[in-house]
Amino acid sequence: MNKSVVYTITAIIIIAVAAAILFIPDKAKDFTVNNPDDCNKIKNVEERDNCLFNIAVNLGNEEACNFLSENKDKCLELVAAGFDKFYLCGQIEDKGSKANCFLAQNQGKGFEACEALTDSIEGDEGQKSLVIDSCYINIFLNQNMRIEDCNSIKDVNLKAYCQAVINKNPGVCSSVEDNILFNKVVCTTEVARKLNDNKICETLSVQDDIQQCKNNLEAAL
Repeated sequence: MNKSVVYTITAIIIIAVAAAILFIPDKAKDFTVNNPDDCNKIKNVEERDNCLFNIAVNLGNEEACNFLSENKDKCLELVAAGFDKFYLCGQIEDKGSKANCFLAQNQGKGFEACEALTDSIEGDEGQKSLVIDSCYINIFLNQNMRIEDCNSIKDVNLKAYCQAVINKNPGVCSSVEDNILFNKVVCTTEVARKLNDNKICETLSVQDDIQQCKNNLEAAL
């Protein structure tokens, strides 16, 4: 084979490779897309959702979340936390995700931040109470709060729970009534965990509760 033929073949190969690079399908370049409208042109639902989700969580574009076929709540939660757009928490439908979103907003803050949530939470009074109480619990279980801080809590049961945990006093747990977030067993378990003593569980009066406390404590340690 003479040199001219070799050069010709080489040139053809180079041109072919260059052409292939220039005409890579748009779906392979999704990571460069920054407009939800471009994602919506993708016919495959899974690929379209991936494109929208990436725009939302990487660029803080909450508009992209609204076009998702699923996981809209998770998308809004991530954008809210990642880009300090906590007004989005109110748009989340799932109660658990909504609570987590508001809790993230109040990390590192005091109980007064929980009270400030009242006007920003959408939903009925029961849902508002759930989110605010979750905020209180998250703060006093995860920060070095003082017993005086428990006085900021209006709910009687939650205040008793706060006092029991911070004072590491299982006796106070007996005054805690059951609700959706906590009860005597949860309160006693938390005190036992802080004291690293499963005998604290035996302060409960019902044998099943004692065993549940010990099981919970074993799982937590």
